[in-house]
Amino acid sequence: MNKRSYRNIFISILILVTLFLTFFLCACADFSFQETSQTYDNDVREVGLVDKIAYLFPAIKDELVIDAIPALGGDSFLVLNQGKAMLIDAGLDSSYPEINATLRSYRIDKIDVLIITHPHNDHIGGMLEIVRDYDIEHVYMIDYKHDSDNYYSLMDIIQEKNLDITYAKKGLTFDFADASCLVLNPQAEFLKDVNNNSLVFKMTYGEKTFLFTGDMEKKAEKKLLALPYDLKSDFIKIGHHGVDDASSKKFLAAVDPEFAVISSKKNHSYEKILNRLLDKGTKVYITLDGYHIKFTCKDNKIIVSSYESFTY
Repeated sequence: MNKRSYRNIFISILILVTLFLTFFLCACADFSFQETSQTYDNDVREVGLVDKIAYLFPAIKDELVIDAIPALGGDSFLVLNQGKAMLIDAGLDSSYPEINATLRSYRIDKIDVLIITHPHNDHIGGMLEIVRDYDIEHVYMIDYKHDSDNYYSLMDIIQEKNLDITYAKKGLTFDFADASCLVLNPQAEFLKDVNNNSLVFKMTYGEKTFLFTGDMEKKAEKKLLALPYDLKSDFIKIGHHGVDDASSKKFLAAVDPEFAVISSKKNHSYEKILNRLLDKGTKVYITLDGYHIKFTCKDNKIIVSSYESFTY
C-alpha cells in the first residue's frame, strides 16, 4: 500500500472510533437522565434530589390546585392559587423529603399560608423542617398546648423566626389569593380531645367549595351540625384518616361531597367510611405512599389526576 492508502485507512478508523465514542457517551447520558428522573434516593437533603426534580410542573395560573401529598399515613396538603402557596399539615417526620420535593417541583420557596390543624405527630412531624427551610408569611393554628418534643421544638422555631401567628377559632375568615376561607372549628371553648379541636375550614373558589377537617371526630361534627353553617362542599378531606370515630352519616349527608380524600396507608381501618362514601356516590381517593392525588379547579370544574411520589 502507498502512503495515501494508509492515510485513508487511518482516517476511516478515526471516524469510526469518534462515532462509537459519541454514541456511547450519548447513551450513557440518556441512561443517567432516565435514572434520576424516575428513581430517587430517600434522603433528599444529602443527594440533592430537589435540584434534580425542580420545575417539573408549569406555573399555576387561573386555577386552584390541591395536591394531596402521600405522608406515610399522616396528613399533608398543598394548595396553590395565583402564585401563592398554602401548606396544610406536614405528615410524619419521615414525610419531609417528599413534601420538600413536592414544593420544589412547583417552584415554591415561600409558603404564604401555613396551617397546623392540630399538634399530633402525624400532622406536624415534618413541620419543624418546613419552618426551618422555607420563608413563611403567616401561620394559622389552634392555641392548644401538646406535651410532645415535636410540638415544643416546633413552637421554639416559630418563635425564633418571629412568625405571624393567628390562633384560629370558629367564625374567623381569611383570604388566600382568589379563594376565601371560613374557619368552622375549634369552637369558642375547647373540647377535651385534641382531635375534636382540629382547625377545620371551608374554602370557596368560584362556585366550588372545599372542606378540610384535620382529625375532627364525631363529637365536633355534632357541634358543627348544630351551628348555622352551610357545610355543603364539593370536596372533603375526610376526618381522622377515615377511621370510624369520624364521618358520621349525618355529617356526610350535610357535606354531600362529590370528591373525598382519605389520608391513610395500606391496610388501615378506613373500609367502613370508604363504603359509606361510595354508597352515596362520592368519588373517593386514598393517599397511599406511591402516588400524589391532584385536584385542579378551573372554570368551575374539578379535574382529578395523579402522579408518582418522588421519594417513596
